[in-house]
Amino acid sequence: MNDLSITKAVYIEDRTMAFKLEDHRTVEKPVLLYTLFSEESINENLESLLLDRINFF
Repeated sequence: MNDLSITKAVYIEDRTMAFKLEDHRTVEKPVLLYTLFSEESINENLESLLLDRINFF
């Protein structure tokens, strides 16, 4: 982890997946970007679960 990003692995629905959060903010316009990683495709349900997990952080 550095000042601008964090990468975290999580276990959801019998799968190990990861996400990376990146800070692309300015004082006037804060922005947080995310990238999802998985060896298998991520369907809408899994994406929703991952986003819920991201909200935990």
